[in-house]
Amino acid sequence: MAVAMPFVPAEPTPQQRKTVAIIGCGLSGLAAAKAAIQAGLFPTIFDRRRAAGGMWTDGSATYDSLHTNVSRFTCSFSDFPWPASAPDFPSALEVGQYLSAYQRTFLTEENCRLQLGYEVLRVAPSSPDPSLSLSHPAADSSQSPPWRVEWRKVHEPTGLREDCAASADADDSEVDLLQNPESRPTQEQQTSATPASSHTLQAPSRDTAGGSMVSQASTASLGSSDQFDYVVVATGFCAVPHLPDIPGLDTFPGLVLHSAAYRGAHLLRGRRRVAVIGSGHSAADIAADLAAAALRTAAVAVRSPGGSCSSGDSTAAAAATDVPPPQTEVNSGMEVIHATPRPFWLIPRYLPLAAAAATDANGASGAAPPFVPLDVFFHRWSGRVASGRGPEEQVFPTSEDHIKSNAFFSSLCGDQGKLLSPVLAVPRVTSEPVGVAISDSYGPLVASGRLKLRRGRITRVSGCSLELSDENAAYVASASSGSGSGGSDGGNNLSQPLHDVDAIVLCTGLRPALKFLPDELLSKLSYTPYDNYVPLALHRRVLHPDAPGLAFV
Repeated sequence: MAVAMPFVPAEPTPQQRKTVAIIGCGLSGLAAAKAAIQAGLFPTIFDRRRAAGGMWTDGSATYDSLHTNVSRFTCSFSDFPWPASAPDFPSALEVGQYLSAYQRTFLTEENCRLQLGYEVLRVAPSSPDPSLSLSHPAADSSQSPPWRVEWRKVHEPTGLREDCAASADADDSEVDLLQNPESRPTQEQQTSATPASSHTLQAPSRDTAGGSMVSQASTASLGSSDQFDYVVVATGFCAVPHLPDIPGLDTFPGLVLHSAAYRGAHLLRGRRRVAVIGSGHSAADIAADLAAAALRTAAVAVRSPGGSCSSGDSTAAAAATDVPPPQTEVNSGMEVIHATPRPFWLIPRYLPLAAAAATDANGASGAAPPFVPLDVFFHRWSGRVASGRGPEEQVFPTSEDHIKSNAFFSSLCGDQGKLLSPVLAVPRVTSEPVGVAISDSYGPLVASGRLKLRRGRITRVSGCSLELSDENAAYVASASSGSGSGGSDGGNNLSQPLHDVDAIVLCTGLRPALKFLPDELLSKLSYTPYDNYVPLALHRRVLHPDAPGLAFV
């Protein structure tokens, strides 16, 4: 008697699979593409950049000294660990190489289509049937309406920062993000590729469209469109520089630079007094980067031949002794002032895992505690259990949560008002949320006086002077528990105007960019462009019931 063999359906061809358009080929887009492939879908990934990896691969949103603020143990894909030789906190270049290696490993011409160097213009439901419109969702919610995606080739797919850096490097002119960046000249950053093994991190080439293992983008330049069963928006929430409306800023005679255009201290070469505005990670990072560059330049000048601090003298002496002249990043006398509207907790990248024992069994001094990357420290399950928290993140913490959190950071960071500056002092008990900045160099630079601090929000620019609000003056006085003013500027006049400023770096954040979605859809998603945390009303920040087939990651 013949035994019936189980029916095994044939593997669907790319033409038979359901399709998904993924907008953005950064970290989220790459992960979404691989998940789509595993789910049996055929993804088409769009990105205006010519290399996979998003901002990490083309230098459009990273600066030269940037390193991750979480370790490679967290900043990684679960199915693609970093090489054992990778540093704990990779540089921006290394992250780009890692993402490119991920793309080469999992995205092939057989399982996806990679459209690099192409900009998505519009995403909208393609069906004219009113029953499938956004106003009248289909009765059968399992049948997602097809989506139409329109795109075009980007002939000069450089990032906003590259445009600004090219302009500054060309003639030392002002880098002004208050004007239309499209009016400035562009310059492509060329990155050489190195041979890669199966898991070697390789620098991506901006002249390729993802490598030979991925299908090349089409050559249409006037615009194309296609229908997709699903759409995943993976452009991220941080896409467009936020430029606050500050009276007088457009008449400032010096250089105005947004953090999105910052590449390195060399962009501020020759400046004497630089004000860094903001209270987030970028503000602390860039302020420390500039102060450290000024310190390095001063050290080079002191060590230059003849012991002269004059660049002209050192160059002449170097020529006489066949020693190359020092390469100065910035003016050695440049003063860097960080103006922050509020205090923040300053956290280093490594934290002690546990308190060291005071003595051992023999009465000798206890061993030093082991230090681990900060994400390993904060992600411990034991810490969550001790604080009464579960595995879920708190999207909307309460006042009591803020009090507990600030008490914990106070035990970790100590009295910042006494150790560093009154500007960073946080009241002993406060229910206000306090931000966090991660830096290994910011604290020592403040404590040494190389980096000055001011407390206040910039309210007006008058010539070369910046007026700061004094709304936090009482807060500073009540929070400070010591004189620790080594890193402050002006003693008790922390919110007085800043004079003689010739460069401003605005670290005022980035906003989402969803202009390719129709207004009707954005309205249904309760789009709030000025909300950096929850700009869209989505289930778990991914899905919306009135937009079946559309997801955000």
